[in-house]
Amino acid sequence: MTIACDLAAPDAGATLVDALATQGYATLRGHGVPDTVVDDMRAASLEFFDLPRDEKARCEWVGHDVWRGWQPVFEGGERFADDANVEWREWLEQNLCPSAGGPDNPLNNWPPVPVELRPAWEAYHAAMFELAAAIIGLLADELDLDRAVLPAWQQGQYSNLVANHYPAQLVPPKPGQVRVASHTDHGGITLLQVDDAPGGLEVAYDRVGWQPATVPPGSLVVQAGDLLERLTAGRLRATPHRVVNPPRNAGAHGRRLSLVYFHHPALDSVVGSAIDGPRAFPPILAREWIEQRQGRYQRDGISDLVDLD
Repeated sequence: MTIACDLAAPDAGATLVDALATQGYATLRGHGVPDTVVDDMRAASLEFFDLPRDEKARCEWVGHDVWRGWQPVFEGGERFADDANVEWREWLEQNLCPSAGGPDNPLNNWPPVPVELRPAWEAYHAAMFELAAAIIGLLADELDLDRAVLPAWQQGQYSNLVANHYPAQLVPPKPGQVRVASHTDHGGITLLQVDDAPGGLEVAYDRVGWQPATVPPGSLVVQAGDLLERLTAGRLRATPHRVVNPPRNAGAHGRRLSLVYFHHPALDSVVGSAIDGPRAFPPILAREWIEQRQGRYQRDGISDLVDLD
């Protein structure tokens, strides 16, 4: 059963720690993100994904260096593992954090249309930046983390903003092909805004197997990543999750859009176990950990690139 956390409640920190310790994720209400900010972000992103391929290709990722712009993963090909493991999605990605140069960083590959997209993304990013910092603060208070580590996880955070578009599956997927394969996120926390279209997020924790993440309307999802698990000595868990296919009879209704904010601490920060917990982790540079995770993608034939500035 999904644990819901009201961030406006006095016991929000305790509830959030309990959820991330037992399940690795929680739904969030009382998060303070205005509906208009979410609606504008979704509308502009869907308008982009509805463009003809040639239009989207004007901001296509260049195929090397940092991940920015549009990536048509579902098309397969050399960059996207041209076999049955190709995930059924496309995405648009930018990094708007001050630590990454902000929205004007030339590495950000902004599409020329729709013109509403960039301001909508900037407003949504600002809301997620503040929410991520607030969540880290709640966790730090509840777990009595050393306050000296917080600037790298709050004001100095390095976070990617992604719109994941899962087209309707009007033809059957290949055997074993899913929207997103099982994985843990490699950063601090992940904040998701999802719709109620069929074929969504599933998580696996303890011995209960894969369970759907039920998200009430207006709520967000928060997930713990590898670096947060390391920081909390295993108290908080990076739980495996995946995005499954819709039912075969879903047709056009199986289309899905998820907005994902991948939060990391500052790349030059050293992350080790800052409290006592079930598993002591040796310190590691955040940048090195992310490079290791991206290198694992390379060995699996999914990507050979490091998503760093």
